[in-house]
Amino acid sequence: MFRRDLLKKLLGNALIVSFFVGGIVLIFYQPIVNNFIAPKQLESAYRNNLDASDIKSNLERLKESENENEILKESEKKVENELFDYDSVETLKTMDRNPVINKQNVVGGVYVPSVGVNIPIMYGTSQNVLRNAIGTMKPDQVMGKGNYTLIGHNSRNPDILFAPIRRISKGDPIYITDKNKVYEYKMIQSEVVEPSRVDVMDDVEGEELVSLISCYSDDGSDRIVVQGELTNVYDYGKSSKNIKNAFDDL
Repeated sequence: MFRRDLLKKLLGNALIVSFFVGGIVLIFYQPIVNNFIAPKQLESAYRNNLDASDIKSNLERLKESENENEILKESEKKVENELFDYDSVETLKTMDRNPVINKQNVVGGVYVPSVGVNIPIMYGTSQNVLRNAIGTMKPDQVMGKGNYTLIGHNSRNPDILFAPIRRISKGDPIYITDKNKVYEYKMIQSEVVEPSRVDVMDDVEGEELVSLISCYSDDGSDRIVVQGELTNVYDYGKSSKNIKNAFDDL
């Protein structure tokens, strides 16, 4: 009897400890992924070593695919793998433990040295793109022309994806590249807007802009829009050592 009671007590204690440990793991697992595991995995995933010809080929193929999607939409046929699937985008609550970047979807990179942003640009706007990288908002946009608009997720880690853009200050440089040219912009304004403010993507006559867009509040109820004006364009090979070091692995 004594042994039976002791065994029951030990089993009960073991269950209590198991539930306690499990609870601790659940509480701390995602913060550990977001703040320690995901950043290192993303840094590795971003190293695609694409050159200008790879990026040009990607962009041509992806634009052709998007045109085919538009034709299918007009004929009311089902569209598979829609590149600009805005409805699929949801607030990012957790980071992927093993992020994957489809190098065939990479069309450039964005670099903001003042806040540590250095991320591949992928063609399109969908949850698959935005989980781990930055997406283009408009199918026909061209670097250095009009309002080149990029969108990225906010993150519970303030140093990854587009979470850092809220810390960009007026006058800070913003660089984007297709590895043929580097386009240098100067930050001119930042504002928090309602999701309905799609006009922030519009071209402005006589101005060449870059717009960086992300959720501002954790619940995705508003957006932050950081805009820069084009100040310089130069050959990728003639860019500074710091810029080349930032972009070379993308």
